[in-house]
Amino acid sequence: MQHLKHTWFFTILLLIVPFGINAQDTNPAPDFRLTGFFQQHLSNGTHNGDPLAFSIRRIRVGVQGRVQDNVSFVLVAGGLEPPDRNPQLVNAFVNVNFSPALSVRAGQFFVPFGLEGQESITRNPAIDRSLVVRRLNTHRMFRDIGVQLSGGHGMFSYTAAVINGAGANVIERIDPKDFVGRISLRPMSNFEIGLSGQLGRYLPDITADDHIARNKYGIDLNYRVSRLQVRSEIIYRYDELPSDQEQNWIGGYLLGNYKINDSLNLIGRFEYLERDTDTVLKTMRSYLFGANYAVYGNIRLSGNYEFRQDYFVPDVKDHLVTVQMLFVI
Repeated sequence: MQHLKHTWFFTILLLIVPFGINAQDTNPAPDFRLTGFFQQHLSNGTHNGDPLAFSIRRIRVGVQGRVQDNVSFVLVAGGLEPPDRNPQLVNAFVNVNFSPALSVRAGQFFVPFGLEGQESITRNPAIDRSLVVRRLNTHRMFRDIGVQLSGGHGMFSYTAAVINGAGANVIERIDPKDFVGRISLRPMSNFEIGLSGQLGRYLPDITADDHIARNKYGIDLNYRVSRLQVRSEIIYRYDELPSDQEQNWIGGYLLGNYKINDSLNLIGRFEYLERDTDTVLKTMRSYLFGANYAVYGNIRLSGNYEFRQDYFVPDVKDHLVTVQMLFVI
């Protein structure tokens, strides 16, 4: 089975790489181009699950382009994808742009919730998403299959989608779909505030017959001034549980990104998460400090130190050092 998965991945590469290269060679104003990235990771932590080790976190390659003035597409495959390190289809969607106020997207794409959740890690100041966003995410690879509307006018923009709710590359088992979206207001060119919401249902386990409610809401802020960027998200999630029980999650992060020069950035991030069930309250705090260095335009090195007080796992206190290399096509 593992062999078949890798065969599928490299078959995709053989199909899309020559297509992208040929389009660039034959068209003086190319409509298609290659896209993707390679992420290598070195980590060492005090938790038993974080030994000193090199790893390949992700390998992705694909093609994106425009077939008409208002029609574009993205097709990306992943060679090694967390958490099981298997080949996966990452992005596969078509965009039709009718006007600045209305674009339609269909296929498998980022779920339009919050800031980090629908942002590629190639654009994240700390590369990896915050723990809070990862733990409150309910979609495999932060993506799902469905149809999305988006657009904007002036300082207002919106994104709304109807999705399966089961995550990327997962067959849906429920007819009612999830509704998710984000609206944002940009009163100044360097300041944005967003509100996100998701209404859906899920199976609490693989043996369950009935779907129960799982809803999520969020607010985010993003501010830039001179060399400083500050952004934050607060997310609330409500899950129904079997036997008329429930659990409530609330968490958030505050990230600061200071640009020393064109190559070097300093990063600081604080996170807090709590989960309250009918019987137990658990919390997590995380403090991260690090730096990003742009070796060349498409190669970035990141070094981070993180201290966690995590009551969701047996080892409450954990020190983690990571070094990452990100090469973007």
